[in-house]
Formats: sequence, C-alpha cells, structure tokens
Amino acid sequence: MYLYGIQFIVLLANITKKQAFTFSIFFILLILTFSQPSHAQNNMQISWQACYGTEWPDEAKSIVATEDGYLIFGEVYYDITMGGNGDQDILIYRVDSTGNMMWSKTYGGSGAEYPNDIIADNQGNFYFGTLSYSDDGNVQSGNHGEADRWIVKIDGEGNIIWEHSYGGSGREYGGYVKLLKNGNILTYGATTSSDGDVPVNYGYLDDWLMIITPEGEIVQSRVYG
Repeated sequence: MYLYGIQFIVLLANITKKQAFTFSIFFILLILTFSQPSHAQNNMQISWQACYGTEWPDEAKSIVATEDGYLIFGEVYYDITMGGNGDQDILIYRVDSTGNMMWSKTYGGSGAEYPNDIIADNQGNFYFGTLSYSDDGNVQSGNHGEADRWIVKIDGEGNIIWEHSYGGSGREYGGYVKLLKNGNILTYGATTSSDGDVPVNYGYLDDWLMIITPEGEIVQSRVYG
C-alpha cells in the first residue's frame, strides 16, 4: 500500500520526573510526510518541536487542531502564577501552526478539576468536559454533590462563553464530549446519583449519557445500568 502526500499530526507527551513532586512536560508536535510506501519509516522528518510547561506539575491529555494551529488540553497542579484557583485546574495552551504560544489559561475552582475531553465546533468555539469538586472560581454554576460533570464552552481566545455543572448528590465520573451533526453535544460518563440532573439509578454505578444544546441546556438525560 502506498501513501503519497498524506500528512499526519502526532502529539508526543513525555513527562520526566525531576524531583519528588516536580515534573516537566514536553510536547512534540511532529508533522510526518510519507512519500514512500507505508512500511518505510526512514523518511519521517520533524518539521518543528516545542516545549511547554510551568514550574508546577502539569500534564497534557489531548490536542485539537484549529484553523491556525493547535489547542492543547490538560491539567496543572496549583499554579497560582498562571491564574490558577488552587489544588488542580484545567490548563489550555493555544499555539500557532509552528508552535508559537498564542495564549495559555487555567480554569477551575478551589477544589480539583480533572480533564477528560475537548472538542471544537464549526464556529471556532471549543467545549471541554471535566470532573469538578469546586463551587467557586470559574465554577459559578455550583456543585450538586461530591463531584460533578463540568462542561465549559470557550471562544477562540479562551474566554468562557458559558459553564455548567451537571449531576446529583452522588458522584459523577467522566465528562467526555462529542459534537453531533445538528450542533448539539453528547456528553457521557458514569454516576452514582439518582437525583438532580440524573433521572434514576439502577445500582451503585451506572452509565450516564446526556445531550445538551450549544447553550448548555439539557435535551436528554438517560441512565443505563
């Protein structure tokens, strides 16, 4: 099988331990152009590479291609110097097509936020899903219980368009997001709740799926278990 002129974008995250609680994270964005048969590996070349990080432990979870570069989605532990709210926050970098930093922002509250997923829509906005223990800071929609599914919509500059906490009095797990053809968002994970935004619970831990509008309104909320 031959692949001609096909470009692949690869993200490599290499987290190296410096001290007991200090890590450095390296993002290498590789653009690999294949001009030989697909089994030939010796023609891959690095177009550019860049390193991003803070003095605090940080970690990348995923990357989204944009019209002019990339959005890198991850987490940072207690980085007040970048505007963090404490404990563990969401960390997002936006870089151009050659890796130059455009902006970096943190999102969260005084509790911990755990990143799960991020997607782009067709209007240049982004939705990210997290597990949140906060009810302050950027988490203005409050907290229903132990931990909620926190969905945030941001514009291309990283400004929050809206944020919403979904859940019940129990604990929610996951915050994966997928863009549907009609523009709505499918978000899924698990739950121990049976109240609030969660209609029912069949046992301790059930699968919980929701469909929300681009404005964050719930269209459907269903539990399977």
